[in-house]
Amino acid sequence: MSAADLDSNAWYIVTSQRYVNVSQPIDSCLQLTRDGPRVSSCDEKRFMAWQFEPVESKKGRYVMRMNATSVRQQLSVCWDSDETDDGKTVGCMRRTNAEDPQLWDIVDRGDGTYDFLNAANGTGRVLDVHQGSNLFMASKVEETGDNNSSSSAQRWIMTSDRPVNNRVYSTVYQSEPTFFPPIPGFPTSPNGPIGPNGDISRAGLSSSAAAGIGIGAAIGGIALAGTAALLWRKRRSPKNIVTDQEPQYQEVERERAYSPKPPNYMESQRAAEAEANQVFEAPYEDPVHEVPTDDLANRHELP
Repeated sequence: MSAADLDSNAWYIVTSQRYVNVSQPIDSCLQLTRDGPRVSSCDEKRFMAWQFEPVESKKGRYVMRMNATSVRQQLSVCWDSDETDDGKTVGCMRRTNAEDPQLWDIVDRGDGTYDFLNAANGTGRVLDVHQGSNLFMASKVEETGDNNSSSSAQRWIMTSDRPVNNRVYSTVYQSEPTFFPPIPGFPTSPNGPIGPNGDISRAGLSSSAAAGIGIGAAIGGIALAGTAALLWRKRRSPKNIVTDQEPQYQEVERERAYSPKPPNYMESQRAAEAEANQVFEAPYEDPVHEVPTDDLANRHELP
């Protein structure tokens, strides 16, 4: 046995010897489902292939990525109280980092099968799979076996399917990259959200995530409803012009607000004053001046 030398520019189809012999074509492969990583029928190989990026710290050590989740997630190990094995450690997909739970030491057994050991679990455990169920780190390592024994589930078979030819897969990321879009055509977001402490979400969203989403949606709905109500009232209600004038002038102002041409108050006032203060003039005649009669007695006529 020796450290595996895998091509980092290849997508591999991975399965367990529990399901197929080395010489047989792979029809059941390791893939991501709503319940986590499972070995199931290879219906969509474009979403079921794995890339192994080597870690420089140790020969044969890799991070494992699936093309369904790109470089955002990697195969890891998580603690699960429901696991029947004594170690309570299962295989899971988690947000990308370079910590030990996501580092895998892959051993080439020389017969076309491989052992997967996890850096966080040491050499005392190997990756195993329950029949029709989840991956787990087996506390009992079987050295020999065949398809009819439990040890066959600890032997993994890989075959190169196609080249990767994508530079984003050529790096070991210290944390989850945020600049990669979702893979086009991937039908769902399997395995639900990923807890910060590695907990497994078996029923979709966790309670805290669901509560957060519910509160956010409620606040957003209230805000939208309030905005819509204000706009509706603004459009339907007439504009009330509030002034310190008497009510009759307020009515005039209100009419002015809705009139295409405001009334000319100066012209109206002048017309009213002219009507109230009309000037009537008497007809004009030239005055007649008469000579006083008192001077007639004193007049003297010439002879």
